[in-house]
Amino acid sequence: WPEQIARQFPQWWDEGAPAERSMNRHEKELLEEQLKRLKIQLTQPLRYHKIYSADESHVIRRQAATFKTYQFSALVFNFLDILAHGRSESEILLELAPDEAGLRSVMTSWFVHSALFEVLKAASQAGTTVVMTTDHGATVGQRAAQVVPPAADGGSECISLWDSTFSPFSS
Repeated sequence: WPEQIARQFPQWWDEGAPAERSMNRHEKELLEEQLKRLKIQLTQPLRYHKIYSADESHVIRRQAATFKTYQFSALVFNFLDILAHGRSESEILLELAPDEAGLRSVMTSWFVHSALFEVLKAASQAGTTVVMTTDHGATVGQRAAQVVPPAADGGSECISLWDSTFSPFSS
């Protein structure tokens, strides 16, 4: 929580930071501290990228296959925040996504064409473990999710986080 960050890491907390990039500029350091707290020892520096723009997204897309060479990579896609928070501030986004169904549709369209999806496909092909998370509760859950263990052959499986009746790939 923000209060905990301010208390534990005052050197990284700036209450008056106006811009997105300045408010979240210490995410990598906070992640490193969390890994230390959990006693997770990395043998190489973690790879951290926050993607703010389409250009940065294209760079990540081109690098997707290289992520298997890193022990720990963290990717933060700011577009999801823009879409989730920006609906109330943008007439265009509100027109595209006036309700939950519209928001899911726009997010699905973005996802199937995104660098994130390319990275996930490359991770799956390489047998890489992927953990997905969010920094806020913008998800509306209608039923419980089932977590599926890795495949018996030791490879990884893509786990859908969507409602089981929803498929981003159906037409």
